[in-house]
Amino acid sequence: MDTTKQNPEDQADFVGFATVYNELCDDGKVIAQDAFSKQDGTVVPLVWIHGHQDMRDVLGHGTLKHVAGVGMRLVNAKFNSTDAGKLARTLVKEGDIRHLSVYANKLVMQGNRVVDGVIREVSLVLAGANPKASIDQVVFHSSFGGQDDHYEDDGVRIWTGRSLELLHATPPSKEAPTKSKTLKDILNTFTPAQKDVFGYLMADALGLDLSSNTDGADEGQDLATVYASFNQEQLDVVHILISEALASEDGEDETMTHNVFANGATRPEALSHSSFNNVLANAIQSGADSLRDAFNNDEAIAHAGGVDYGITNIESLFPEAKFVDGAKPYLVQDDALWVGKIYSGARMLPYSRIKSTYADITVETARARGYITADQKFSMVYPVFNRKTTPQTVYIHQELDRDDILDITDFNVVLVQKEIMQIKLREEVARAVLFGDDRPVNDPNKINPENIRPIYGDDPIYTHVISLTVDRDPLDIIDDLTKASEHYEGDSGTLFTTVANLNKMLLVRDTVGHRIHRTKDELAGAMGLSGIVTVPQMKNIVNPTDATIGLFGIIVNMRDYAMGADSGGSASFFEDFDLKFNKKEFLLETRICGALVKPKTAIAIEQSLV
Repeated sequence: MDTTKQNPEDQADFVGFATVYNELCDDGKVIAQDAFSKQDGTVVPLVWIHGHQDMRDVLGHGTLKHVAGVGMRLVNAKFNSTDAGKLARTLVKEGDIRHLSVYANKLVMQGNRVVDGVIREVSLVLAGANPKASIDQVVFHSSFGGQDDHYEDDGVRIWTGRSLELLHATPPSKEAPTKSKTLKDILNTFTPAQKDVFGYLMADALGLDLSSNTDGADEGQDLATVYASFNQEQLDVVHILISEALASEDGEDETMTHNVFANGATRPEALSHSSFNNVLANAIQSGADSLRDAFNNDEAIAHAGGVDYGITNIESLFPEAKFVDGAKPYLVQDDALWVGKIYSGARMLPYSRIKSTYADITVETARARGYITADQKFSMVYPVFNRKTTPQTVYIHQELDRDDILDITDFNVVLVQKEIMQIKLREEVARAVLFGDDRPVNDPNKINPENIRPIYGDDPIYTHVISLTVDRDPLDIIDDLTKASEHYEGDSGTLFTTVANLNKMLLVRDTVGHRIHRTKDELAGAMGLSGIVTVPQMKNIVNPTDATIGLFGIIVNMRDYAMGADSGGSASFFEDFDLKFNKKEFLLETRICGALVKPKTAIAIEQSLV
């Protein structure tokens, strides 16, 4: 027996048109004639303003009746005995609520016309057509605002603005209100036979074939008999859970859904209704908020012996992925803060050859002397040293096929390539300044340390070196770096080190477990430094002559380091096109020199690795 058919004239609380055909909506959409005619006689839930999240929004149920050429009429509309149902009956009787709306999905569109679909529920609503609403995947014609935030499916809510016709209204009951029951409470009242029937109804609604799977059914009771045994409260739960499952069943585009099945895509294969019973039992046991959650979490339904459900290769129907923050790719790179510190701190000179001079007045012969009458006076004697540093060209070359440039339409690949080249050129120069480019001496691409003189490895008159043992306690390391100031004659310096080394010193605790230095600024201040900057590339740097010694850090004030270039240190960008190979070439280069210009203005901290 088809339990979705009811006598349309059986003691209705009211009747009225749920939707009217060929009525132009304010947004230009039209419900085509006979669009929902196939649902003539279908029982649907009666809901308050399309509430799908709370069963208390279910007010009752009604029967759809197709009126040829006019629309879908709701007859046999009955309010349930819940507090909400009683209140709705009173408001309708008093004329306070006078509008109906339908919620439908599985839509098929022809231009602006809805030509097919499935009505899932009819709602009482406060207002008629809303000129601000729009029909897309979800359509909401109403002056009522805000409720559409609760829907994530591809349904349509059609608001007619037609008056209700009251045919039968039962006065509100005088019985005392009862405490609201939970989903778990009501599901626990289902008998085994009712659970079987509910499984069949859910399977039928979702299009699953149960004809060959009758295990667990009570052969002595047919579907209609068991369905009639549900009380009103149980029926409300059955209707809303089936409606909720239907609303979440499909997420495809309306027209696409119709076309896919019309072209022969298969419906789901047979599935034992005992699986549905298991889901229902699990929902009762776990107290799930919705049957949708129970279905999603049930492995039997999810896998069911390897049976495939729905549309094969359904991912082909999904919309194209969209970029989160624009089409430009995110550039994955190491922390580049230190590169900016090198460039912003160094002294930039407008010429590419620099010379520094220093005189060593610490020698004994440079001391002042006492004079004895008639004795000879001796002149002060001290050495003077000069150091010249000449430039070297540092460059990055890249090329792109012109076909690739034309085919990449989401973003300007040339601009991105230029940005990457600028980032990498600055990083390479900064590496050469701090500790060299770490390429072998015989590598033809090596940046010559005589042209850009690295601070680590510079002459001891410029860079003093202190050594730490492999097991040196972090608190002792802090003391060592503090004491190193006696070998440093520059202004307040900055410590360039790795994140790991910084954390070692930051995590030092006192005897009661409190961190001694809460931030790196506190730590820098304790060592007499102006700041601490982490350099990710430093973690693999070792002594050029002894690989068992690693670089722990460098203390320097970059104002004591000069970088010279004839154009002020700026890089030049060149583009060319290779006609033979259809390639666009890019060249970014700078001609630059660099060196410390004052003695004893840097300290390199080495640590044994073994």
